[in-house]
Amino acid sequence: MLNHIMESSLEGTRFVYRKGYEHHLPFMRFLIDLGIPLPEPLPCTAEFVLAFARKQENHWVLAAAARFYTQLASPGRPPTGGEVWGESVLVLPPEAPRQWVDILTGKTYNAKESATSLTLPLQSICQHLPLAFLAGSPKS
Repeated sequence: MLNHIMESSLEGTRFVYRKGYEHHLPFMRFLIDLGIPLPEPLPCTAEFVLAFARKQENHWVLAAAARFYTQLASPGRPPTGGEVWGESVLVLPPEAPRQWVDILTGKTYNAKESATSLTLPLQSICQHLPLAFLAGSPKS
């Protein structure tokens, strides 16, 4: 039963990741063709993090996990903290909560809101572990 549930979730994750990559790929190729370097957060997040959010009624959950550990950190070191993630961020849907609680650590994170996006810095949510399971607080 668990395998059936996980396979469905993994297939959904693959679909979302593929769609996100396809969505940003033309822009990334355009910048590369012009000789403009990609913004640091974009390639790092797109290549090295698999993340997805789910919403049911007012309840949100977000899962993020590092990929390709050996390319992110030196041997024997976990891919955690600012040294690895720098300015890389997870871009959230505009309707997502502004406050998140890490289910594993209990730590609270506030999303950063700008005129164009809502983000969570990877150096914060992956400070101690190369993954995060977050629960979003309902909007007030």
